[in-house]
Amino acid sequence: MKLWSIRNPIEIDIINQKGVLFTDEKYIDPDYKKAYDWMVSQLEKRVKKPNEHCRYPIWAWKCWDSNRNCKPDLRTRLGKRNEELVLVELDIPDNLVLLSEFHLWHFVLNNWYLPYNEKDKLNFENTLKNSPSNCYNDLITKSWQNIFHWEKLDPAYHGTDLGSSIQAVFWELKKEWITKTKYFKSK
Repeated sequence: MKLWSIRNPIEIDIINQKGVLFTDEKYIDPDYKKAYDWMVSQLEKRVKKPNEHCRYPIWAWKCWDSNRNCKPDLRTRLGKRNEELVLVELDIPDNLVLLSEFHLWHFVLNNWYLPYNEKDKLNFENTLKNSPSNCYNDLITKSWQNIFHWEKLDPAYHGTDLGSSIQAVFWELKKEWITKTKYFKSK
């Protein structure tokens, strides 16, 4: 599977030295740790960890924006202003990757319910009015599975861009998967 990942040049040095890169937990925003932990649990269900060094996944793009180009557009800000970065093109075995819809991922990040459509949203709201509060979190968490099945959601409710930005997670980035690198400064 062809993917692109935006990396720090130091990470490229690590890959060149060690032949593999793992995500360093210290770079995970504490505000999003719950969402990242949930994504870890989803990846663990689908892809076996290669070793104990894998705590959090590597993130990449399957398609940054299919309305323009699947490859990330380096003319946009992809990091801090003037930050030195590297666009890494990868070819990874499909069975090692978990894909999800980028826009829908924000439901997970914000701890929101992710409905199939307007009717599902209204049913959820009605359930909340008539159910104990402890079922609230279970319903929300269960709804997040929809980020992996965006094609089943109602585009009339979620918008016509649904499925245009697909992100990928995987446990490790191996040197042999890298097909191209391009160093650049973020805008």
